[in-house]
Amino acid sequence: MPKGRYSMSLSEFRTFKKDCCDYKKLSEYDDKHIVIQLRLSMDIDLKRALDTNFGKNWKKISVEQAVQSVGELINHISNSSIYRKESDKMDQLKDEPIREYVTRLKTCAIDCNFVCPHDENHDLTDYH
Repeated sequence: MPKGRYSMSLSEFRTFKKDCCDYKKLSEYDDKHIVIQLRLSMDIDLKRALDTNFGKNWKKISVEQAVQSVGELINHISNSSIYRKESDKMDQLKDEPIREYVTRLKTCAIDCNFVCPHDENHDLTDYH
């Protein structure tokens, strides 16, 4: 079962989302059971946020809706400016292979939300 944290970065959330879909396929449980298990595998802060925002309705939603709800909470607390600042100061670590460094850069860049201010459909991640 994927573990959810309130302080997940956007890249961690994307992995969490994929893991939830894979878990649903592998377990073949119904949505009701998986949604309950999802909540049980979350840290206390995420549980509290979900309880506050969804209350009793949490048990009535699908896995996809549950993951979307978690995403909305995570996106609400994330700030792309912080990720951009982190991206600007990233350096290759000593003895770190270039492939791993590039992977770290790309992961961080996705969270930075580099888009054109005049056209939201124009992704500027590769440029940055």
